[in-house]
Amino acid sequence: MTDHLTLFAPAKINLHLDILKRRADGFHDLATVFQALRWGDELKIRTIDGERDELKVTGPFAGDVPHDESNLVLRIVDRARVELNIDQRVSIDLRKKVPVQAGLGGGSSDAAAALIGFAELSGISAEDHRLVDIAAEVGSDCAFFIRGGTQEGWSRGEELAELPLRHEFGIVVVVPKVKISTREAFESLTPGDLGLQSDVDGLKNWLAAPETRFLPDVHNTFLAPLCKRHPEIANALDELKELGAQWSQLSGTGSACFGIFPDLKTAEKAASEYSLPAQILQACEPWLAGVTFHA
Repeated sequence: MTDHLTLFAPAKINLHLDILKRRADGFHDLATVFQALRWGDELKIRTIDGERDELKVTGPFAGDVPHDESNLVLRIVDRARVELNIDQRVSIDLRKKVPVQAGLGGGSSDAAAALIGFAELSGISAEDHRLVDIAAEVGSDCAFFIRGGTQEGWSRGEELAELPLRHEFGIVVVVPKVKISTREAFESLTPGDLGLQSDVDGLKNWLAAPETRFLPDVHNTFLAPLCKRHPEIANALDELKELGAQWSQLSGTGSACFGIFPDLKTAEKAASEYSLPAQILQACEPWLAGVTFHA
């Protein structure tokens, strides 16, 4: 059994995000389609002797990541230690390439990678059904990254169903120089913003049909209220459309915008011509898996 592992933790976008209603427990019922991206963070994990786990964060967005017990990576390892009855301590090196508070799921993906790596180092397969349950307890998006790919999500986002993806497309992700916390995003909503539903069947058909030109009517509930607070978002989406995006949208509850292009080549060309200020500008393709091991 190895004592160290390297894992790829993909970012994600929400191809649509409908906030349907506020629940009695304070959370919201939602409907969404997650899409993993062939771009993300890298996490190295190894076993150590000691009484505490260790976390080191490097990379362009390391300064935005908490290093204490509020970090999802440390929280999920602690949770897994209890749920899986494991005593082992670990050291984690996280290379942070995905900006935080952007709606790209970076923290949730990093947590899923830590969970899978921690379990594997302890002789527990990544296929163990308990990992999905642990991930869902720690964060609504964490469970998605265990399997990744393309998945429909509902309830708080932890109820998931895999979707077929046969449609080739490229993606440009732009994160304007704006940080939006999940709390701010939800506080921006009014009762009148809730309940509008995307054409999910149309989106599923678009994903499953290799050559369809039909564009689904999809949206993100947070788009209008966040554009009012942060016009940089609207400007980014407009520029993506001007550069040839078939459609563009906000991802999750953050500031990340994305444009859908016919293929990776046209996405890369659009990214090279993008001119507005941004924290990150990335052309990529869909990733058909979730967290994966690297050699």
